[in-house]
Amino acid sequence: MSHQRHAVRANDSFKIRYKKWGGSTTDNSSMIKNVCVLLHGWSGNSNYFSQSIQTLKHNEHTVYIAPDLRGHSSTENDDRDDDNDFGKYHISRLAKDLFDLIVALKMENVIPAESLVSLVGTSMGAAVIFSFCELFGEDLVKNIVIVDQAPLQNRREDWQLGSTGCFDDESFKRLRASLFQDMSSFADENEKACIAKGSSFKCDLLIKEATLRCKPEALTELMLDHTNLDWRPLIAQLQRPVLVIVGEKTQIFPWKGVAYCGYLAKNSQTMVCKNCGHWLYLEQPGLFAFALSQFISGEDQPPANESLEADLKGGYEFYKDKFYFIDAKKVDYRFVGGNPEFYKL
Repeated sequence: MSHQRHAVRANDSFKIRYKKWGGSTTDNSSMIKNVCVLLHGWSGNSNYFSQSIQTLKHNEHTVYIAPDLRGHSSTENDDRDDDNDFGKYHISRLAKDLFDLIVALKMENVIPAESLVSLVGTSMGAAVIFSFCELFGEDLVKNIVIVDQAPLQNRREDWQLGSTGCFDDESFKRLRASLFQDMSSFADENEKACIAKGSSFKCDLLIKEATLRCKPEALTELMLDHTNLDWRPLIAQLQRPVLVIVGEKTQIFPWKGVAYCGYLAKNSQTMVCKNCGHWLYLEQPGLFAFALSQFISGEDQPPANESLEADLKGGYEFYKDKFYFIDAKKVDYRFVGGNPEFYKL
C-alpha cells in the first residue's frame, strides 16, 4: 500500500505533517469505516510505520494516518517551522496536536465526521495517547493499541518495572550528555537497544536518519517530561478495548513492565511478538500490520486489511508461530531486583 504526504495546522499554527495510506482516492470519505492513527516513539518519525503498512493491500474502507510528532524530524526534506517551539516539548502538547489533527482530518473530509479513531502508540507514542484520553476523554476513540511501553518509565518505591535506560535523574543526565556529544553514535547505540538482544536484524538507514534530524534540545525536553509521568491510574480507567503488544526480547523495559498495561486496562488483550525487541514493528512488519488490521476493525466488522504476505502464505496460518497471547491479569509482577534479563518470557 503506497502513501501520500499531507499537512494540517495545530491551534498554535505548528504544521503537523503526516503520511496517509488507504482510504478513498477521491475527496469522498463516506466509504471509510476504519480510521487508524499511528504515533511513533521518541526520536523517530512516521517512516517507522512505512514497512508495516506497505505490507497491506489498499482498502478504500480503511485509512492509516501517521504524523511526525512535534519536536521530531520531518519525513519531508524542507525546513521545519518549529524553531520557536521550546517550552512546548511535552507530552500534553503532543496530545493537543493529536486532537487538532483528528479535528482537521474531519473538517477537511479526509475521514468521516462521525468516525471513531483507533489510536496506536509505540513507545512514547503510547504516553501521548494516555494524555489525550486524560485531556479529551475517549469519545473520539474506538480502541487503543499500546506497543512496548510501560505505564511509568522512572523507578519508584512501588514501581521497579520501568525503563532500563532512563529511570532516574542520573540516568537522564547520561542520556542527555550522549545526545549532545555525538548524535550519530547515540543513534547507533539506540538501535542496538531497540532490537532484540543478539539479533542480526539491521534497520533501514531512514531509521537512523530520523534520529539525526531531531534537535537534541527537543528530545531532552520531551524525555524529561515523559520519563516522570505515571499513567497507571489513567490506564485503569480506560473504557475502550486495549491491545498491548510486547516484544518478547525487549531491552528497553522488563517485559512485565509493558504487560502491566494489560493488567491495568479493564478490557484488554496482551500479545507477545516472538524474538522481537522494542522496535517489533520494524523487526516483524507484516505480523504487526496483520495484527493491527484485525484489532482495529472491531468484532462487528470484517478485517480492515489483509496482509499481502499473509494472503500469499495462508493468513493466520502463516503468522501463528510468530506470536502468542498471555493473560496479563495473572502475571506475578513482583520485582525482587537484579538485571531485567531474569524476567524474560
